[in-house]
Formats: sequence, structure tokens, C-alpha cells
Amino acid sequence: MMSFTTPLAELTDYIELFSSKSWIGVVIAMFTAGALLSRFFSGRMADRIGRVPVMMIGTLVTAISGCLYVFTTTMGLLLLLRFFHGLSTGWRPVGTTAYLSDIIPTNRRGEALGFLGIAGSTGSAIGPWVGSIIKEEYSFELMFVVASLFGVVALLLTALLPESLENPEKFKWKFLKLSDGDLVAKSAYPALIAITLDTYSFGTILTVSPDFVSELGYSYKGGFLLVVVLSSIVSRFFSGRAADKMNKVKLLQAGILLSVLSLVLMGFSHSFEMITLAGVIYGISIGVTRPTIFAWTADLAVKGKLALALSTMLIGLELGIFLGAFVSGLIFNGDISQIYLSYWIAAGVSLSAAVYLRGKRSLA
Repeated sequence: MMSFTTPLAELTDYIELFSSKSWIGVVIAMFTAGALLSRFFSGRMADRIGRVPVMMIGTLVTAISGCLYVFTTTMGLLLLLRFFHGLSTGWRPVGTTAYLSDIIPTNRRGEALGFLGIAGSTGSAIGPWVGSIIKEEYSFELMFVVASLFGVVALLLTALLPESLENPEKFKWKFLKLSDGDLVAKSAYPALIAITLDTYSFGTILTVSPDFVSELGYSYKGGFLLVVVLSSIVSRFFSGRAADKMNKVKLLQAGILLSVLSLVLMGFSHSFEMITLAGVIYGISIGVTRPTIFAWTADLAVKGKLALALSTMLIGLELGIFLGAFVSGLIFNGDISQIYLSYWIAAGVSLSAAVYLRGKRSLA
């Protein structure tokens, strides 16, 4: 996660080397588009060739991408690189989540996914913060090289993992054909719709918050994301176990309603203290919703199609972030005064997710 997130908070300033800040929504969206496309292949590949190879593919892409930013000289090349970099998140999380689901008892799946989220959130917290410090004190180039090195370390550690899938197949090029097997799992459609609506807000926050929080007193733009992720980590210590014991749909609704509250507060924030409070609440909401929806998706999965179900749900995650980033980027267009509207729209979209979940079944 540190490899993915190290450059995140400084992308707006990096874009200004080539064009204007108004491109930030498109730049974020291109990354998500790459992840979205790869989800159609990563799930069924993980169910065939194994979890570890799929994790290796995603990690290799992010390790390569970090260095390529150093040689990017135009907006067109940056957009292509962001798309390529996005492929990494389409592979790595699917393999990792399926791997963990394989080796953990079903009745402790929520708890385990909560701890996986803690690990990921820790990387998400440290990455932008480290990236901001390196960029401010040294250079963009060093920031990207460090991001790449994080990817290399992750690749070496992943190579040491034993495969968890029983009787994996040898890779065949036909596995990449659209017609060779299912692209999505119908069982995961409810989770896909819910997470699409829920993560629209995250795309909005990634796009507009760095500039917004800088205006409200954050010296390092990555500091706000650090607040969000740290509060997410704390809540995951409790939410994972809760997902194993409670009705997952109701718990998911509760987490989404917290995000609605936080987004409304962001839309009214005019001080460092208020935006920080909103960030804490939003982080708690993520800590509740992420392990819960992963565990719910695993419950809904058909036997032998676990990774496919997870990748289907994650298509929704990428689609939500894509839409949130793209729409908020259009609204923002470099004008700080328009950011409030972006937050309020995101609150409305999140509220629709909670409404959609009414009456949905918790277990398969």
C-alpha cells in the first residue's frame, strides 16, 4: 500500500508541471480505470492459477510504475502511466483477500479481513505522509523512486508465500480471453452496487481534499489522509469482529451513515479543527464498511468462485472511486469555492447506498 499511496497527496502539484490542477480528476480516474479493467481478469485468474501469482503481478506493476514517473514529461504520458499503474490495484488486492479467506476459518473471516485492512491502512497512512515530506524537503523524483522501492520490497516478501489454492492450474494465454470463463460473479451484485455508491465519496476526497485541507491549515497535504487512515485503523480493531457476530448488512449501513455525516461536515468546514473532525469520522466509517463488505461478499460467493466474487465487488469499488474523482474534478476545476458542493453530492450518493441495502440478506 505504501507503494500505491506515497505519491497520492502530491499529485495535484505534480500535474502543474505539465498543465493545470483542473486535470486532477482525470488523473485520479485514469488510475481507477486501469484497476477497473484488470478486475475482469484478476478474479478468475486467482481461482485458476493461484492467489500468489496474481499478487505478484500486481506488485510487479506498481514497482515498475514508481520509476516510470521520473521519466514522464507530458500530460499524455502521465495519463497513460496512471492507467498502467492502476492495473496493479486490480490484481494485488484480489489475490491478497482471496489468500486470506482461504487460510482463515469462516467464522473469523471478518476479524481477519479487519486486520488485513489495518495493515493496508497503515501503509495508506504512512505513504502519503512520507511522500509529502520527501517532495517538500527533496524532490518529486526521489518521492517516486522511494515508492518504487516499497513495491520491490513487497514483491520479494510476496514471493516467499506458499500457495493457498488447492490444485492450481498452469497459466495458459487463453485464460485472458473474454470468452474463457465468467468475467463477474452474479452472487456479488448486491455488494458491487453498494460499494459503488459508497466509494464515490472516496474518489471525491482523493481528488479535492489535498488542496482544500491545505487552505485550512495542513502544512503537508498528506496529513489529512493520515488522519483518515489512522482513525480507520482504530475502528478496524473492533469492526472486523463485529462483522463475524452481527448482521453484516446492518453493520454496513451503520458505517455508510457515518460517512454521510462526515461528508456533510466537510461541506460545512471552515477551520482546521472541523475538517479534522470530519476526517476522523470518515476514517471510522471506512474502518467499519471495508472489512464488512469484504466478509459479506465472501459469504455470498459460490463455492470455487471466491476470488471471482471478490473481484466483482472490487469492480464496484473502482467504479465508485472513478466516478467520484471524475465528477468532483469537473466541479472543482481549480476553484476552491466549488469543493463544498462536491462533498454534499458525495454525501447524497453515500446515503443512497444505505437506502439500497434495506432488506438485503446478510448471508448466502
